[in-house]
Amino acid sequence: MVVNQSKTVVLDTNNEASVNAAAASVDERFPEGIDVLINMAGVMDNKIAPALETEASDYLHVLKVNTVGPFLVTQAFYPLLKKRGTRTVVNVSSGLASISFARSGGSPLTGKILSYTSSKAALNMQTAVLAGALKDEGFIVVCTCPGWVATDMGSRSDTKQVMGSAPELTVEQSTERHLALVAKLTKDDNGKYISASEGKEFPY
Repeated sequence: MVVNQSKTVVLDTNNEASVNAAAASVDERFPEGIDVLINMAGVMDNKIAPALETEASDYLHVLKVNTVGPFLVTQAFYPLLKKRGTRTVVNVSSGLASISFARSGGSPLTGKILSYTSSKAALNMQTAVLAGALKDEGFIVVCTCPGWVATDMGSRSDTKQVMGSAPELTVEQSTERHLALVAKLTKDDNGKYISASEGKEFPY
């Protein structure tokens, strides 16, 4: 018999004390550890504008949430992951984080949300570094491109206006594809940047 042990734990990735408290709460609930950690909290620039019009306060906030936040969560949940053999960390990034994609022209949004693209590119580097640092401990650390998903952020009217269309995936579709991807990950995938919507490796 499978027992549903789901539980919601409040966590503010902007607050290190909140992150540590959440990890302690999960540890109490699941003392045997956890198999997978998926970091997918994220915010985008307050306004879509040319790169040089990016406001410093906005830039710092987005970096803190999208890059530092996932690091703090991974750091706090690392002891719980070590208790299990699966030891998988998935950092949900973005196709807009690809430097190769940006250099080839990117999308209509690439040059207008500098804070977001930079923060996700930094998350990709963070993923690669941790993949190397934790490889000998049997960890699988990857970053993913979810595709354009109809979240509150992805469905913003200014985003749709620039792109000229609506998001391609529902939240449910993206979730299903991510879970299917996680289920198939092996040690050979450690450090990869993977398109969850297409199931193939994405260029850094």
